Amino acid sequence: MEWFWYIIASLGAGIGTGLAGLSAATVMVPILTGGHALGAALAAVLVIGLCFLLTGCKQRQLLVYEHENHTSVGISDRKKVAAFDQFCDSLEEPLEDKYSNVFWNRIESGNNTLYFSYDELRSQNRGSTAIIECNGLFYEFSLDSETGKTLLRLLEDLMP
Repeated sequence: MEWFWYIIASLGAGIGTGLAGLSAATVMVPILTGGHALGAALAAVLVIGLCFLLTGCKQRQLLVYEHENHTSVGISDRKKVAAFDQFCDSLEEPLEDKYSNVFWNRIESGNNTLYFSYDELRSQNRGSTAIIECNGLFYEFSLDSETGKTLLRLLEDLMP
């Protein structure tokens, strides 16, 4: 799915650049034939789109959305991205039932999406249970468990 979004983004960037290249190519129409000018513009679209695709795939980033302040923050620190993905991949034994509470916060990487209520997690006493949603599955665990402690450390490090 990640490749799909990179291709869509590169096509968008390429089309925008191509339109600029096409306008530059129309200036050159008296010099070049119409086919050559169009070919030059299309080549510009292709080159820019491929450059974006190749460089965009290397950029791992987290998007942290905090509902209360309506803010989104991008985090490019590879260690933080890796820690987030590792946490999500380590979750085991999802709940069979869907949870009906509203999660106000979201963290996304290219691989995982985590929904939670940060204020609720911070305000709970140690020993109480927390419920989060990760990649469409719901998980319940004690905040005193290793999973709970890891989540709280991760959120303290990532939340704005």
